[in-house]
Amino acid sequence: MLQKFSSLIKKAGLVSGLLLATLYLSGQNYPDMNELNRNLEQLQKNNPGIVKIHSLGKSFGNFNVNIVEIGTEIKNTEKQVPAIFVLGNPDGNNPLSTKASLILADKIIDGEYFKTNTYYILPVLNPEGLMNYFNPVKFNNTRNELPVNDDNDELADEDGFEDLNSDGYITKMRLIHPEGEWIIDPAEPRLMKKADKSKGEKGIYKMYTEGIDDDGDGKYNEDPIGGVNPGINFPFFHNPEDKKAGKWPGSEEVIFNLMKFMFAHQEIAMTFSFGETNTCLKAPQGNRKGSADFENIKIPKDMAENINIDPNKTFSMDEIIEMFQPMVPAGMKLTPGMVASFLGLGAVVNHLDEDITIYSKLTEDYKKYLEEKKYNTERLSAANAKEGSFELWSYFHLGLPSFSMNFFTIPKPEKKEEENKGELTLDKLEKMSSDEFVALGEEKIDTFLKANNAPPQYGAAMLIKMVEGGQITPEKMAGMMKQMGAGSSDKKDNGKPDEKEMAILEYIDNELGGAGFVEWDKFNHPVLGEVEIGGFVPYIKTTPILDSVINDIDIQLNWVFELTKKIPVLKIVKVEYKHQGANIYKVELWIENQSFLPFPVEMGVRNEQPAPAILILDDKNITILEGKTRTPVNAVKGLSVNKIEYLVKAKSGESLSFKLKSSNAGNDQKIIKIQ
Repeated sequence: MLQKFSSLIKKAGLVSGLLLATLYLSGQNYPDMNELNRNLEQLQKNNPGIVKIHSLGKSFGNFNVNIVEIGTEIKNTEKQVPAIFVLGNPDGNNPLSTKASLILADKIIDGEYFKTNTYYILPVLNPEGLMNYFNPVKFNNTRNELPVNDDNDELADEDGFEDLNSDGYITKMRLIHPEGEWIIDPAEPRLMKKADKSKGEKGIYKMYTEGIDDDGDGKYNEDPIGGVNPGINFPFFHNPEDKKAGKWPGSEEVIFNLMKFMFAHQEIAMTFSFGETNTCLKAPQGNRKGSADFENIKIPKDMAENINIDPNKTFSMDEIIEMFQPMVPAGMKLTPGMVASFLGLGAVVNHLDEDITIYSKLTEDYKKYLEEKKYNTERLSAANAKEGSFELWSYFHLGLPSFSMNFFTIPKPEKKEEENKGELTLDKLEKMSSDEFVALGEEKIDTFLKANNAPPQYGAAMLIKMVEGGQITPEKMAGMMKQMGAGSSDKKDNGKPDEKEMAILEYIDNELGGAGFVEWDKFNHPVLGEVEIGGFVPYIKTTPILDSVINDIDIQLNWVFELTKKIPVLKIVKVEYKHQGANIYKVELWIENQSFLPFPVEMGVRNEQPAPAILILDDKNITILEGKTRTPVNAVKGLSVNKIEYLVKAKSGESLSFKLKSSNAGNDQKIIKIQ
């Protein structure tokens, strides 16, 4: 509808592209903080028996930050059913994810999903970031109102951005200058690209964000208004050198209170982040660099000499555990976290392999689900998780399965037939049979590998041999290459325009009638002289016309309920006993995880979070000879069983009463009578 309206206006010559952009960004029906909190209060008023609001306090800009709890146990101090925590809009600049959070709350109530799980929903973590979207002059700003001295001078927030051409947007300025590093992209004059000297290109333009040098230090917009982005104020990989991240993890009161809330609510079994990332569609990438290498561990020299091990030899974590397990006290199970601690190996910074396998399986399921719903997954890649984010903290520190969803990304442009003809792509590779791949020949495969930046050790001859031997299939090969970032739409390719920016332009032209890009236009800058101002309109990449994506939001949100079905559920499935004589009985008990996800994920096993389940044997009328009254159940893999053994002394006719208690994987009990 907007496209037709925009086209008619353009033909009539009544408005410019700037006004079209204004039409695009106005009337979106996204809630601001005041409307959001009114919606939450109304939700509680309409559903007093199942809805409760928890306050995390006020943001720096004096907005109430609230969590809405939906479930049957809102009055219970000790929860019995597992819970799901949903964080919407962590950076504040994605109003779509705040809207999706509210829609999710309605779906939980309408579909009665609260009967099986408790849901905690925080629709926005950064109120000031959200409110920036509703400012008269729009700029994609994720910072709250805490004054921060970005440029380390005497003042704070003294050199921000200015809307020089009064179009309502902060875009870019380009200035012709001898020291310029940028040129106009010859293939698309609206875009700018860094000059490539190796191709004989010489820079012409300097690029700035729209504004002036308010503090007269020769730099532009280096100390804008605003301070911390609460969305990156969490402990994992927190960067104190980034002024936006805060001086320390939890420096923002709301974040500190949220972390306390998470630790206080041990019933939380899974987390979601609604924003710009999407681990539901793309498994987490293992490319973060850190100090620990858990596959090549060396034993410190003094320790190695004491146990007669070569200090120069390296071992895997599994080998280390096998080696040292006999040396720890009886009944203690050595964990990777213990090994990392006493060997001083440093922190784990990437998702563990076992967990990535689980994520990968779930992303495959999600893609199939979306295909069944006729949802177009041919879109630009979602952003990667930010350092210091909630989604990373909840996985690496809390040991929880942590998923993220973004509800809109720009569609990939359709490739012209002549561009596709004869070209081997990752998508084509994924659908090939082994015979078809081998038939391509070494030359074509090598060309494909180079074009997709495959590691040099993977040559065509080796891959052909692996495919012929059944060690790998084309589908798995394509999946591995996608995991490594091959075929990314963000890369430059042989001098062609940036594919990501071209996709955005095509979306603007085809879907928005040109709204979303400010055409470059001359402006007499008070200091720089003649410049040109233009570029992409703020929020264009993440915030579509709401009516156009409502159905897509609904489709994607239903996957939340599919994933919650996979939360670990622990049950006592069998108890057996055998008489050993003299009123002595050997008891064997099996605990089963009846769901797909492990209890906990492998990262949780490593850092011993969350709390283990506890198997309690009532010993009032029996004597436990071997085993414990309270036995920790630290880990049970998905769809698997653990066996626990006891040796007890009991009279015939006595009962053995077992209770299995967990904070986030359900509770169970079993009573058997000795005959």
